[in-house]
Amino acid sequence: MRLEEKRPKGGLLGGFEQNLAYNYNTANQLEMALSWFEKSPDTWTAWNVKESRKADWPTVTKKNTTRYLVYLGRHDEAQALLDISIQEFKQEKPLNWAMLAYTYFVLGILERRRSRPEAAEANLMEAQNMWFKGDQTRLHPFNAGCMYKTGVVCLDQGKVEAAIKHLRDSLEITKFHAGAMPVEHARGLFKVSEALIQNSSSNANVEDSSEDEAQGLRDEAEVYLLRRK
Repeated sequence: MRLEEKRPKGGLLGGFEQNLAYNYNTANQLEMALSWFEKSPDTWTAWNVKESRKADWPTVTKKNTTRYLVYLGRHDEAQALLDISIQEFKQEKPLNWAMLAYTYFVLGILERRRSRPEAAEANLMEAQNMWFKGDQTRLHPFNAGCMYKTGVVCLDQGKVEAAIKHLRDSLEITKFHAGAMPVEHARGLFKVSEALIQNSSSNANVEDSSEDEAQGLRDEAEVYLLRRK
């Protein structure tokens, strides 16, 4: 309908293309989602030129596009766009804390995919720090996601005690949202159980109850997953 208008509004069309990408993402059709994200910049840029503005496209759309590039293994493209997004978000007035935090979060995911756990940990912690600098709530699921991913990359590095701490902290938040997000909470329970088993294995000569707790957490996770059905 918008395409049939005598004077199509490029900003709206670019937004619609991005929304279509979100829909395909929900259906787990990542390549199709990315194809719509790649249409949106051309639409936005052409409209901005037509309106005598800078030939550019929204930073938020750039940031959103990087997520699909990462998942599809196009890491160099994702890195370049993440660098641009971070620079542009930092220049915005007022500073968009939440979007900048999310950009660092995606960068952390990218670094883990590249098998760079130290860099991944640093970027995930930066994401959380940015979130708090913007006075965002601790109980938000994004904060839980930061702590969960940080725990995961700590476990990748063999920093088991640090991993357990981050993962337990994330569980405090996901439990609050477990009614609406049972899978996310179950994922955290499973990962803590994995970390506890690793910790028990590394302390084989010390008697503890880690294995029993790990089994209890796995059982609890299965209960939450059953609620999803």
